Amino acid sequence: MRHVAFAAALAASAPALAGIVSISNGGIFHEPPPANIGLPNNSQASVVQGFNEVQNLVLAAGLNVYDPNIPGFTALPAGTVVSSHMLVFDPVQTASGDADITFDGNIIGIIFQDLPLFQTHGLLGRPGVSYPGSNVSAYGFESTESILLIAPNVLRFHAEASSPGDRFRVLTPAPASLFPILGGVLFLRRRR
Repeated sequence: MRHVAFAAALAASAPALAGIVSISNGGIFHEPPPANIGLPNNSQASVVQGFNEVQNLVLAAGLNVYDPNIPGFTALPAGTVVSSHMLVFDPVQTASGDADITFDGNIIGIIFQDLPLFQTHGLLGRPGVSYPGSNVSAYGFESTESILLIAPNVLRFHAEASSPGDRFRVLTPAPASLFPILGGVLFLRRRR
């Protein structure tokens, strides 16, 4: 029994990861992602692609995001624990793309404009993935893209894109630890 309790405690102490559950219309989830997927013209596909970025990050300062729950712009306060996910639609020629993207946690913010995307690559980007520099324009959303929250954890995305494609970052809260649940189970087991 001691081994089971120790294994459960170890599992509970490991950081939980948030993630993309699915991308409709043939979308592709990469794990791990190709190193160049963040760069224009390197991840060209006629479907939406996605990958997880930084996980369980405690924001040291407030972070401005678009909140689809309002809808509108707001700031996530310092101390918020977030996980980041990047979505890419970069067709070879001008094309439209549609997808419903499901996450395992509620969506608390979206970053989709060029400058905020660039400014958050270092904070929220995945180590080992190359991202565009500040000299690349129009890799966020322009006027033809739209996102609609259709459930607390599901976004509907539509884009008309060509080079350099469209990218956006979705933030979800970090998953809660299982430790309180396992601790309660072990406590009840001990009382018997």
